[in-house]
Amino acid sequence: MWLRGEANHAGTTPMDMRNDAFMGLADFAHEIPRILEENGSDRSRATIGKAQILPGAANTVPGLVEFSLDVRDTSEVVLEELSSAFRKALSAIARRRNLMFEFEQKSYLAPVACSSDVVQQLQKQSEHLGLDYYTMPSGAAHDAQIMGSIVPIGMVFVPSKNGQSHSPAEWTAWSDIEAGANVMLQTLASLSQR
Repeated sequence: MWLRGEANHAGTTPMDMRNDAFMGLADFAHEIPRILEENGSDRSRATIGKAQILPGAANTVPGLVEFSLDVRDTSEVVLEELSSAFRKALSAIARRRNLMFEFEQKSYLAPVACSSDVVQQLQKQSEHLGLDYYTMPSGAAHDAQIMGSIVPIGMVFVPSKNGQSHSPAEWTAWSDIEAGANVMLQTLASLSQR
């Protein structure tokens, strides 16, 4: 996705005469919580994880900003509603700030439900091993989202310190990694005996 304005001199271009692409992105970013609240569910997530400001000079009003928007939910209907709401918000911001925009879907992975049988086996093996567990929908896709259209799937997550993931601060105790591996091993052994 991108917003295009007009690159111009940071010192000579009056604030009210700027077509600042980054300010459009800032406006859009501030709209995300409202859009999720109005059009999403408690499982909805939206993230601008990547942005490039061009021309990228400290003394130049940004003329172009390219960015990503990762949107997730367990419902395809909700995902469609969110896509429409995000597109409308971007259009309104572009119009207000005199910008051009592109809202292009680069990829789409449909939500996939875990197999109730696999989940029940994971729960059973957790109990057998004396482990606490919590059953929840996952916002993380991993290979399960792709493989789920071919075979029954389930996922095992283990605790990370302070719940951090995809971060240099991510850390999980070896005992928790071992417990998760044992749950998977016992579940696979049980399923293979059928």
